[in-house]
Amino acid sequence: MNNLNSIIIEGTVDKAAYKKDPGVLSFTVGVNRCYKDGDGISIKNHISYFDVEAFGRLAEGSRELSTGAVVRVVGRMTQVRWEDKAGRKHSRVYIVAEHIEYAPGKNESRA
Repeated sequence: MNNLNSIIIEGTVDKAAYKKDPGVLSFTVGVNRCYKDGDGISIKNHISYFDVEAFGRLAEGSRELSTGAVVRVVGRMTQVRWEDKAGRKHSRVYIVAEHIEYAPGKNESRA
């Protein structure tokens, strides 16, 4: 039985998309969260940055992603773990995109 592993984020492309390998597209999305401070009046902003990778046809069809574009990404989280030559353990968590779209009404240059 598979457990649930699904994520939807909407934010601004922070780093322009680039190809790591043929058929692989990697980019970073900044997601802003606004909240009131402890005083209940002051508004604070916090931006979280998520690494995203797309593969195959999805990667090829998303070539026009550029810094500043507002996108919605639907996908799943994945983790890779490795040990370096010095024996230190490392881990990386990122989103594997299953669907990428420009957020409606948020990109003036989009039709």
